[in-house]
Amino acid sequence: MFSARWQIDAKFGHKQTVLELLKNENARSARRSASTTSSSRS
Repeated sequence: MFSARWQIDAKFGHKQTVLELLKNENARSARRSASTTSSSRS
């Protein structure tokens, strides 16, 4: 397991949109990882 710190530059007024996109991508990646892990254990 590892930890990362990111710095994001977003145009004025778009910070919330960028954060929502990153949250959605993170959730999608976590689901993909979980399904890969669970299928490899079967």
